[in-house]
Parts: sequence; C-alpha cells; structure tokens
Amino acid sequence: MLLSAVICGQSSGLGSSNKKAIKYYKQAEAFMRQQKYAEAESSLTKALEKDGDFKEAMLLIGDAYREQTKLVEAINIYERLISADSLFYTAVYYFLGDLYLDNEQYEDAITAYKKYLALGAKKPEQALLAGFGYERAKFAKEATENPLDTRIQKLNDKINTGNDEYINYVSEDGSSMIFTRKEQEKTGFAGTSFREYFIESKKEDGKWQQARKISIPYIEGNTGGMTLSFDGKQMYFTACNWPDSKGGCDIYNSTLVSSKWGKPHPLKGNINSTAWDSQASISADGEKLYFSSKRAGGMGGSDIWKSIKLEDGRWSRPINMGDSINGPGDEMAPYIHPDGKTLYYSSRGGIGMGGFDIFISRKDISGIWSKGTNIGYPINTKYDEINIFPALRGDKAWISSNREDSSLFDIFTFDMPTEISPEEIIILKGKVIDS
Repeated sequence: MLLSAVICGQSSGLGSSNKKAIKYYKQAEAFMRQQKYAEAESSLTKALEKDGDFKEAMLLIGDAYREQTKLVEAINIYERLISADSLFYTAVYYFLGDLYLDNEQYEDAITAYKKYLALGAKKPEQALLAGFGYERAKFAKEATENPLDTRIQKLNDKINTGNDEYINYVSEDGSSMIFTRKEQEKTGFAGTSFREYFIESKKEDGKWQQARKISIPYIEGNTGGMTLSFDGKQMYFTACNWPDSKGGCDIYNSTLVSSKWGKPHPLKGNINSTAWDSQASISADGEKLYFSSKRAGGMGGSDIWKSIKLEDGRWSRPINMGDSINGPGDEMAPYIHPDGKTLYYSSRGGIGMGGFDIFISRKDISGIWSKGTNIGYPINTKYDEINIFPALRGDKAWISSNREDSSLFDIFTFDMPTEISPEEIIILKGKVIDS
C-alpha cells in the first residue's frame, strides 16, 4: 500500500503548536514504522482531540485506517482534510479514489482520480495506478448500472462448508459435480497448514447430496485445478511438491479404468517446467491443453498457455496465448468450452470490478482469439471470482468466489446470459459394436 510521506519521518515544521498533540503525533509515527497501526490510530485520535485542525495528524490517521481496512473512517478523515485544505497533500485524492472504489462509490472514485491526475501526479507509479483505477471505476459504474440479466445463487451446505471450495467439473446432464476442497489443518502449537483434494456430489430430486472424497492412488500431497476429458475417462490436475515433479506445481494425468482412477503420472513432453504450472483445461477432442503458468517468456505474472498433443502422445512446447488474453498481471484458470471457440479465464490484470474477474475470449473463423473482455456484473464483483465452469449446453454456469466472505471461497451458480454464452453443442451417446 502506498502511504503518505509523513510516515517516512518528514515531520519537520508541523502545522500544530499544541505540544501534547505533537507528542501524540510523534508516538504515532513510531508506531507506524513498527506497523502497529491500531496503536498509531489511538495516539492520533488523542492528537486530534488536542488539536482538531492538525493536518498532518489527519493525513497519518488516514494511513492507519487504510492499513486496517477501515474504509469509511479513512474516507471521512481524508474528506475532512480536503475540506480544511484542498491542496495540503494532493495524493489524498489518489488515496480517496482507491477507497471509493473499494467502497463501491464509483462516481466519487472517478471524480477523485480525475482531480489527482489534473493536479499533476508527482510520482509516476501513482499516476499509472491512478489512471488504471480511473478506468476500473468507469467500468464498474457502467457495469453496475447495466447488470446482466441473471441471479447468482450460493450452493447448499452439502457443497459449501467452512473451508474453501473451488468448482472443477459438472457432468453434461447436471447430475454430478466435482470440486476441490481446501481444508485447514493444525500442524502444532499455533501452526496451520492445508490439504487440497477432490470431492464429488450427486444431485437427487434437484438437490446436491453430501459430497464424498474421490479416491485417487496418489502420493500424499495437495491436488487441485482439475479438468476431465469430454468422455470423463481422463483427469488432468495439478499436484504440488510431488517427488517426480519438475517445479513447485506440475500437471498430472490419471485414467479411469473399471470405475477407478489409476496412478497419476506427470504429463509427457514439454508442459511441465521448473516454474509453477497449473489449472489445465482439455479441449473436447483431447488434442489441445490450455493451462496457467509462471514460466519464463510470458507477459508478466501467470499467463495462459496452450500445448498440442503430438502423434507420439507427448505434449508440444507450450505457446503463450498472446496479449489478446495475457497482460502484465495474473491470468489463470482457463476453461475451453467443448465448442472449441469460447475460452473463459480469470484475470486481475485487466479492467474489471476488482480483484480477480472472469473474462471471455472467442476464436474467429481464421483462428484468431478476440481481446478478452470482462463478462460483467453481477457475475464479477469487487471480490475475487477465480474460475468458472459453464454447462456443456451453455445455459448455466458455476463460479468460485469469495463475495460473501473475503477470506473464504464458495461455489455459486447462475443462468448464463446469452451475451456471454458459448455456442450450443449437441451430444450424441452410443456404442460402436462392429465395423
């Protein structure tokens, strides 16, 4: 978080003559350096009680409020400072822009960012961030004023618990769901760790039933980011810190034989690297794999990459999906719909509502992917929407989001608006019994 200059000790020539106010202010500066923000807030509150016009104290307590995510308190004190002296510290307009944006006051955010930029940003980094914030505020204002025609529903407590849940797969008839559960574990005195594993739930009489852990003969370790082949017999998933992995996280494959998942193996070829490789999505024909990676050669952060299955069954050297999809931030959790033309992914590098948002890109007849666009509100919010699984028919979708509790991810569903739907596909099932 960018803080005001007074935190760095530039407190000579303070605008107060009250000795007790200055004493409390100096205490607060020391607390801020030690990252003791509650203590700093307490001292600054006392300073402002002694001198209500102490501008430096208003500025510094605003920083203390921001560090504690006290949005309304920070907004109020910065507005009070501007009322007292509109040009005392011009970066306050930038701080207010961010606060208004987080508080969903989009019109106020637009005004604050414009004011800051008009005054001439002194720091290039803040100018860049303010410009980005301004574009985000404009998008969010437009999106909330023109919401998509859908309603988001949280799945029942048979699916969502006090742990994180992430959607992975829903069968074509909507009767079976597989998702990842991230479960906290105690590792000793005051210590915590976590386990990630796959869970399956069946739907009966229109309701999801108690979910059960999927049995896969893997080495003890975390798994996530799972996708199934179109016939449901091949599972591609992420495993982290396994003995045979190349990097921290790699992509593995398991085959379903006689209703049991076989021993997983890392993908053959060039998909896995010494970097983080994760969250694969397999095309309907099984010939193309889209995944997220932090390997060298990307646009910045994690990017979406594509690999093609070669004749010998190995995977080709991955190709970066390019700047129509990837940006300087993080792009992850790709999902290629069976129509082969619609790619969904999550990004926090593009213009959106905030945090991670879901984006969509479509491939034209020449094979070019369109510039990724934000799928809009209320599917995306100021919180994190980190992945999506659209129904094969394109009429429904499921997302993982922390919109109800910023520290906890749950699974939600909604009817898919036509503006962001994939192409409808027809599924034929049968058995070939002779030539």
